[in-house]
Amino acid sequence: MPKILSIQDLSCYGQCSNSVALPILSTFGIETIILPTMILSTHTGGFKNIYIQDLSESIDKICQSWQDNNISFDAIYIGYLGSTKLIEKTITIIKLFKKRNTLVFFTPACADNGKLYQGFNDNYLEKLRSLCFYADYIVANVTEAFFLMNCEYQAINHPNRIYELIHELTKKFLTNMIITGIEMNKYEIYVLFKQYHSHQITSFKEQKINGNYHGTGDIFLSYMIGKYFISHEMNISIQEAMKFVKDAIVLTKEDTNHSYGIKFEKVLRGFYEKANQSK
Repeated sequence: MPKILSIQDLSCYGQCSNSVALPILSTFGIETIILPTMILSTHTGGFKNIYIQDLSESIDKICQSWQDNNISFDAIYIGYLGSTKLIEKTITIIKLFKKRNTLVFFTPACADNGKLYQGFNDNYLEKLRSLCFYADYIVANVTEAFFLMNCEYQAINHPNRIYELIHELTKKFLTNMIITGIEMNKYEIYVLFKQYHSHQITSFKEQKINGNYHGTGDIFLSYMIGKYFISHEMNISIQEAMKFVKDAIVLTKEDTNHSYGIKFEKVLRGFYEKANQSK
């Protein structure tokens, strides 16, 4: 049974970060170990009076305990971190626990819709770039992809620009690159995947569902990683993760009060049952 360490925040209420990584990865039969960087009373999508408890001072002691018990991981999954201090600690964790065959998946969660998240600045971006060099797979949305290259955000009106961008990113960070949430028309959403050692770029598309839904990136990446450890085929993992997110959004859209997040549980159960029937 593979073991994956998930380093990101934990929302007590809401479907994002470790709150979705744990159930989705576990459904794939993956032993999922979480390292919460902070605990939030709710996710940050529209709630008020949010309580946040930073856990950075506990991380060193947790990691020391793991070392004392010879705990190791087959993959490290890094999501939202939130501070330069936590980025530095995450780099230290990678150095401590990454072995020859340990895969590092990193989503530089920091921006969307052409803007950095509130409270982030160029210094935070520069620290994220330093972490990118340790990743085997970087999974970024379009805004994050531009910012990682220190480029001004541009709306994607022609596929050539996003193709150039993914080439630049793989060359800069010497790693495999996935760009999500690409909108080239009103009806479809695209994901691009480029392996570092290949000139080929693979494009995937899925039906676009209009609306704003919190946590879709976390759900996509968690499912993609879980599927990859079962199939060992990244193309299959990306395409199925896109369908999973789309189906979950369709269910969520039917609920006018979906502040909790994407209703992925019923969809996950269906995908799991289908996979078992095909065995």
